[in-house]
Amino acid sequence: FSEYDRVYMSKVFDETYTPDIPEPLNTKEIVKGGTGYGLDNILPDEIEHIYPDYSLYPELTKDTAYGFLTRGCPRHCSFCIVGDKEGLRSRKVAELNEWWSGQKNIKLLDPNITACPDCIELLHQLAGSKAWVDFTQGVDARCLTPDIITALNNVKIKMIHFAWDFMEQSDA
Repeated sequence: FSEYDRVYMSKVFDETYTPDIPEPLNTKEIVKGGTGYGLDNILPDEIEHIYPDYSLYPELTKDTAYGFLTRGCPRHCSFCIVGDKEGLRSRKVAELNEWWSGQKNIKLLDPNITACPDCIELLHQLAGSKAWVDFTQGVDARCLTPDIITALNNVKIKMIHFAWDFMEQSDA
């Protein structure tokens, strides 16, 4: 290796699950980010909204786009860090075209899209893409309304998971 000015390290899980690689890394500076290094690691807005460089992982992204349309979740489940990291309100953070440009598949990473007030608009964007959508996280069954169900029915769904983790969070 040659010497680098800066190395970025990111991880999702903390040291107990994902140990760091040994340092030094032939660099003058190491920038660590992601939830594995703390819940206060937040990307600057201009980085959060930049189009992804899918060429970094061509085997994963040849025909697939990955991204978030919403962040946050009102449920605050004990096993989940989303509420602490992103807030206890689901909110729109992006338009689909920020990270999708015609790929045949979409991996939607949103923690609780159906709890977002802009859910139907975002589902219309997904339907309009005509891409196969994998809802990788649980779609909150408690938030379903006839309008949301109609919007979901217009999306080409490759995979969907429904979530209703705790009955005490039920309005019924």
